[in-house]
Amino acid sequence: MRWRVLTALLIIGLILTGGIYCRSRIEQTCEQMDELLLQQKELPDPDVLNEALLLWEEQLPLLSTLLHHQRLDEVGQSLARSTGALQAGDFGQYMAQIDSILYMLSDIREYDHINLKTLF
Repeated sequence: MRWRVLTALLIIGLILTGGIYCRSRIEQTCEQMDELLLQQKELPDPDVLNEALLLWEEQLPLLSTLLHHQRLDEVGQSLARSTGALQAGDFGQYMAQIDSILYMLSDIREYDHINLKTLF
C-alpha cells in the first residue's frame, strides 16, 4: 500500500517537474526570439533574421508537442514573410511582420499555459 502512494506521488512530481521544465523552455525560446527581433527593429540584418528563423525551426519539435500548431505556423510564416520583405526592400511590410511576430510570441507566453490536459 505504501509503495503505491509513493509511486503515485513520484509520478505526480515528475509530471509537475516536466511541465515546469517545458514551460521554462517555451519562455526561454520566446525571450531569445524577442531579443533577436527587437534587434531587427532597430537595425535590419538578414543574417540575424536567418538566425531567428533557425532558432525557431530548432525549437519547433518541442514547441509543437506543447502548443497550438496554428500559432506556431503563423510565427514561422511571418518569419518567412519578413525575410522576403527585407530582401525586397519593403521596410513597411518588414516592420509589420516583425511587430506581428512579437505580438504572437507574447500571446504564446501569456495564453498557452501547460495544464494537465496538455501533459497527458
